[in-house]
Amino acid sequence: MRVKYFDVPPLEGGADLRRAEPMWAILDPPPSANWTDLFHDLVAEADPLLRSAHPRIEEGHVVFSPEAARANGTCILLKSLVLDVNSKYRLRGFGNEEHAAWRRQEHAALQRVAGQLNTEASDTAPYLHRA
Repeated sequence: MRVKYFDVPPLEGGADLRRAEPMWAILDPPPSANWTDLFHDLVAEADPLLRSAHPRIEEGHVVFSPEAARANGTCILLKSLVLDVNSKYRLRGFGNEEHAAWRRQEHAALQRVAGQLNTEASDTAPYLHRA
């Protein structure tokens, strides 16, 4: 996960983005539900400057509203937070290759079971419709 770019509204010197259009940090790739949950957990512990911008995930991007004079510093803190979330995400096993392999095996096993159940259901279907 990385911040691909920032979508910044036109800034006036004394503008307060908290009362105007917010900024967007475009993430690449879009975050998973687990990553998003971890992001929100870490925002609660983040630097006060970043917390004051009220960052949140919307439509797979980070939306936040910093003061114009502090927008640059807030962007730097946000990029750092994304890196911290990535590190904790991997430590928890969500991004771990072994965990990903295990998830793929589980998914394949579930697909086999679903296929068997669908086959059994189609085999018994003629008997269910007899009068």
